[in-house]
Amino acid sequence: MLPVLKLLEDEERAARERVESLRAEADRVLDELARAEADWEGWAVARQRVRQVMSAPAEGKTGTGAAEAALTAARQETVSAHERVLDARAWAAD
Repeated sequence: MLPVLKLLEDEERAARERVESLRAEADRVLDELARAEADWEGWAVARQRVRQVMSAPAEGKTGTGAAEAALTAARQETVSAHERVLDARAWAAD
């Protein structure tokens, strides 16, 4: 009977290790997904801002200056999105 119990323990240990490995991989994938979503959101905001600026130039700015202002605003929004991802990861770690 002892060899059977030993085999069961070995199988249980292997299954537990597989679960732990998959959990670690899932955490890594979720982190990568959060970063990719933040990046995507930043590009969407950039596109929207450039479209807004190109259709109705900002006060005192036209053409290239307005587009540069829109891109600066979009970059700031992207940084904010990345900061939200980092905050979410910090909360998840707690």
